[in-house]
Order: sequence, then C-alpha cells, then structure tokens
Amino acid sequence: RRARPLRAAGLLSILAGMGATAEDVRDRSLLLIGWIGAMRRGELARLTWADVRWEGGGLLLRLAAAKGRPAEDHAICSMRAEVTDPVRTLAVWRDVTLANGRYAADGPVWRMGAPAINRMVQRRCRESMLDPDGYSAHSLRAGMLTEAAHRGVPIYRLRDHSRHQRTDTLDLYVRGADRLRNHPARGLLDHLL
Repeated sequence: RRARPLRAAGLLSILAGMGATAEDVRDRSLLLIGWIGAMRRGELARLTWADVRWEGGGLLLRLAAAKGRPAEDHAICSMRAEVTDPVRTLAVWRDVTLANGRYAADGPVWRMGAPAINRMVQRRCRESMLDPDGYSAHSLRAGMLTEAAHRGVPIYRLRDHSRHQRTDTLDLYVRGADRLRNHPARGLLDHLL
C-alpha cells in the first residue's frame, strides 16, 4: 500500500501543535529534514552528525550509496519562517543533544530506526487530528514531491532532488498534479467563441 503524501498543510498542522520539549525539537527537525529533503526513511535513520555540513544558505547531507546511486551530497535549503526552517531546527536539536551529553560527532542524528520514525509520524498525525491511517515516514517524501508537483515544479527538478533514477517511479508521486491545470482540452473551444 502506498503511503499517503503528507502535504504542506498537514505538515504545518503537525508543526503548529508541537511544543519545545527535547522530543518535540527532535521530531520537528526530523520531520522538516525528511519533508524538505524528500528523503527515504532509511536515509533519515542512518544519518550521522558526521554526514551534516553546514553551508551558507543551508545544509549538505552526505547520503550513503543506495538504490544504485553513489554516495552524494544532498542539499537542504533554509526557510524564512523559523517554525519551518530545517537548518535552524537541526541546529537547535544539535544544541539539545550537546546539552544532554548525547552528542557524538560521528553518532546518529536522531537515534531512531526506520520503524520508530514511522511510528513517530503516525503519532504526530494523531496529535494534530489527522487520521494516521496510511501515513508513514515515506509520507514526508511523497508529500514534498506531490506538493512541489502541484505547484508546477518541473519533473526534472523533482527527479534531481528526490534522486529517483527513473521518471516512471517519480510519476507515482506526482500523479494528478497536472490533470486540470494542463488538461489537453483546455482552450480548444475558446477560439471559436
């Protein structure tokens, strides 16, 4: 069964309901990095602090080789609003882990396996009154790609960002985005009036 895409409105609803506990900071950083990075749950689970490079306008995450692709740097951009900025949120999470003595320069960023990330996404959906059925860690990836497609981002840019090797696989995420906007009959009769 395909994961339901967690669209922007759903993500913002989840973020709005979160507090400032260490768990909230951790989950907020994971949700934002996963969503904005269109990352796979295994990539999120394997990410270590050694893989994170802070750059001027964002982050570069070193992703291990996977799905036939070599290891590569993956860009995460910053956002204007603090509540949606993955760069600032990850910096706050780093500070929390340092303060709690849990930071290790080569240790895992979130200390959560893929199944735990799935459960966290579902719990956060429930807490924000979204029906958690069908949501998982993959919903972050699917949500970003679906949202970007609905906003007209070209498929070649989505493919570069999502690191899909085949566009037919990516088509599953962007299904329906252009059904009405680029309908083949649009305007065909207008010139006759």
